[in-house]
Amino acid sequence: MNRISCIVALLVVISLAGCGNEQKEVGMEPSAGKGREIVLFTWDEYFSPELLETFEKETGIRVKLEFYEDTEEMAEEVRVNASAYDVIVADGRTIDLLSDARVLHEIDVPNLVNISREFRKPPYDQVKAYSVPYMWGTTLLAYRKDLIQPSSRSWSLLKDPEVAGKVALLDEKQECFMIGLLLAGKSIDQATPEDLETAQLQLSEIVENGRVKFMSDVDTIENLPKGDEIAVAMMYSGDASRAAAENENVDFFIPDEGASVWMDSFVVSRDTNSLEDAKAFINFMQRPEIAAASSDFVGFATPNKEAWPILDKINPDMRNNKALYPDSEVLERCGSLAVSPKLDAVMNRGWKSLHKSKNVEESISAN
Repeated sequence: MNRISCIVALLVVISLAGCGNEQKEVGMEPSAGKGREIVLFTWDEYFSPELLETFEKETGIRVKLEFYEDTEEMAEEVRVNASAYDVIVADGRTIDLLSDARVLHEIDVPNLVNISREFRKPPYDQVKAYSVPYMWGTTLLAYRKDLIQPSSRSWSLLKDPEVAGKVALLDEKQECFMIGLLLAGKSIDQATPEDLETAQLQLSEIVENGRVKFMSDVDTIENLPKGDEIAVAMMYSGDASRAAAENENVDFFIPDEGASVWMDSFVVSRDTNSLEDAKAFINFMQRPEIAAASSDFVGFATPNKEAWPILDKINPDMRNNKALYPDSEVLERCGSLAVSPKLDAVMNRGWKSLHKSKNVEESISAN
């Protein structure tokens, strides 16, 4: 079943679920007579237009989308212009930064109970005061089967002479350094400044192997399935799934060394003028049928346990794909980097050095 068919089927489920059961939890009614629009700051193509339309029809609240392409730029924008946004989609590190900057509003929504227990208390929000999980995944390797035949399922593929000049890395500093750590045999979760310096050497080897394109996630999705300029790419798991849906020659895997694991969550701006409407939207997105439809649309795993049985019926291939829903054995090899100012300083120096290489190519856009 393709994505459009899945969304249509799920919207039928949503419509039927709404008959006689509008799920208006106590305290979640939208603001009356004001705040009829909320601004959602997010990655591009991260929300189904059909689901946003459903929310507007149910509540009368319009969702205006504003997009960012870089998490660090997004964090700075929210810090200096918090009143411009109501709901923000952010990863754990960014939530840490924004909560430290005191630009987030405490939130609580009834449908948080639908989130699987292992996702409820992430390190960056142990008391679940500021965030509500949206999607999670890993950063993995995707490649073109018609261009290369990997001899192993390893991050070292990025250094293979066979792919020289046809490598794309995400233009995300922290994600790239986690690859370097894995290649160096270092722990992501317990990295030291010295470990990161070793990780930079691994990244330098990738760059010196041939021309490397540092690209946004959107550019990678567009370019990997087309032409022959990219043979292997570092990608977010759901983005790799979408690229594979566009071209049957795209495949992807979590390397044997492991991968970085991340979770994007909803947060609310401290300066929002539409707090109840923002909470109503977040609660809506946590309804099982809505979470299932969202996961199916974007191709990322949902932490909403009540949505899993729906996905099992609508898109069983997704739920059975171990690169999208890795088992506990794989997850034991994955981790997340807790960044301190000292670690960030090391990465900043290394990142600037990498981008000075003559082998680094500016991001390309598909025509």
